[in-house]
Amino acid sequence: MGPPFLAAFAVLAWLIHDGGTAPGDVALLGGVHRHSTHFVGVVARWVTHLGDVATIGVFALITGALLAWRGRRRDGIVLVASVVCAGLAAAVLKQLFERQRPHLFSWLIAEGGYSFPSGHATGSMALALAIGVAVWGRPRGGLVAAASLAAALVVGASRVELGVHYPSDILAGWLVAGATVAVLTWIERHMRFAEPIAPLV
Repeated sequence: MGPPFLAAFAVLAWLIHDGGTAPGDVALLGGVHRHSTHFVGVVARWVTHLGDVATIGVFALITGALLAWRGRRRDGIVLVASVVCAGLAAAVLKQLFERQRPHLFSWLIAEGGYSFPSGHATGSMALALAIGVAVWGRPRGGLVAAASLAAALVVGASRVELGVHYPSDILAGWLVAGATVAVLTWIERHMRFAEPIAPLV
């Protein structure tokens, strides 16, 4: 459920709230840069766009519409709501923490704004987890969930490769996404459990 995600996020927030870095932030970011290649950089510049707000929004709306078309309207609503709420939470948290982006080396793309948590990591992971919840236990659901999760992980890794985020920014985004999906899924399922007694109430 949501509390473990929120607790882990609170630890990260405490570590970086005064301009500090989480353990391993600088070492991991520097290590990625030292072992990078031109090809990896090119791939990262392409992959990172999978986490753009517009891209995630389109994927969420299409997936939500497909779920509704298959008679799973509530699941579709939860999926879209998860992505929207996670994105809004990330935007608010960025303004709250005002963490500057790393400047350990030249970025491979142009970016603006604050870095904690990563919006790309938050949006892509929220979509991946919501898809996983929607398809779990269904035919080929495990494969779809694994592919969605892999895509989100790659998007997060691309942000570190490009130099525009610390690893803790990415982890924070994933935690925000996990908490959002967990909470909204819990709410939807408890509302569904209440449906049989709703007429009596």
